Amino acid sequence: LLVALVIQLFYLPASLWASLSGGRSLRLLDPSFAVGAALRLGRPYGEAFMALCVLVLLGVLAASAAAALEQALPIPLVAPTIGQTLQLWVPLAQARVLGELAEEHPLTAPPAHREPTLGDR
Repeated sequence: LLVALVIQLFYLPASLWASLSGGRSLRLLDPSFAVGAALRLGRPYGEAFMALCVLVLLGVLAASAAAALEQALPIPLVAPTIGQTLQLWVPLAQARVLGELAEEHPLTAPPAHREPTLGDR
């Protein structure tokens, strides 16, 4: 189970990178593309992979903290809301890591119609 999780986390940045490039959708299923993307990117890919691993561990901790909080607080609406907010942070942080990787290291040239974000100004 742990090996499958590590393989999925390794493959996730490469599949996102491939999907943003606008290429063939079958390339997402090609394991040689994932390995090639990791080798081409080098250190940034490794950093994204390590950040995803840490975030998965934080997700497990957040889920257990949310369950403990829901048992400790008998208030019907407050405890589940706080617990779900804790659990929601992890996928948002993962999306941020993958978005930063794709933004900083695009496969293709950025489109001419791209609007600058606040950080680009």
